[in-house]
Amino acid sequence: MNATIRAGCAEDIGGLVHLGMRFFEEAGLSDIAEWDTPSFMSTLAYLIDENMPSTLLVVEKDSTLIGMAGGVLFPFYFDLKSSAFQEVFWFIEPEFRKGIGGQLLDELEADARRKGADVFISAHIAGQRDEAFGRVYAKRGYRPSENTYIRRLSS
Repeated sequence: MNATIRAGCAEDIGGLVHLGMRFFEEAGLSDIAEWDTPSFMSTLAYLIDENMPSTLLVVEKDSTLIGMAGGVLFPFYFDLKSSAFQEVFWFIEPEFRKGIGGQLLDELEADARRKGADVFISAHIAGQRDEAFGRVYAKRGYRPSENTYIRRLSS
């Protein structure tokens, strides 16, 4: 596939809203929160801010944004001499996922290393291709660490 992976910039924020909405829907988060475009745009602005310990990457094909990945860097809570990078989202439009998904994760890992990360934490949406994602992560040297559970505390 002829696509480009690059650092996200302020000009991308408006175009990434659609991808964010698609990820929100796929993740099944509507019972946890309402989709709020200004909130997502603020998250994207944080991720591209060079003064923040964060990353936003975009995938572009024929001048159209088809994917994105973002994450944050923080001191690893069990060993403060180490830094962990947590992938926040990793999303590509379904029709473009084959091949480019791994390349996007490669770039996100490389950016995390450049930022000083020793540990990389990634996840996938529960119930969506669990075995396939398990194989992808295992081939890359990842191992399962935790299962994540989510619920809304307020009504």
